[in-house]
Amino acid sequence: MNVNINFYGPLETWAGKKSFITKGNTVYEVLASLETQIGKSVLEHLLTDKGDLKSHFHILLNGLDIEALNGLKTEVKDGDVITCVPPVGGG
Repeated sequence: MNVNINFYGPLETWAGKKSFITKGNTVYEVLASLETQIGKSVLEHLLTDKGDLKSHFHILLNGLDIEALNGLKTEVKDGDVITCVPPVGGG
């Protein structure tokens, strides 16, 4: 199954491009599979040493925050869209 992943802001710069298509059964697996395309670990960048999502990042699955679903264990299906949103400041 193909899952689309979009990065925004500094994450897009870090990843080298905005959008990727990859495979996996859960949000965690999809993010882990990106290492082969990007050449560095997305999980190391987004997760704490304990494996939790860093508090200043948000990951959305089809527009819904994964924390309101099943976190990184949230299952994905063909055609789903994962969006990784960095912290935003301003004021």
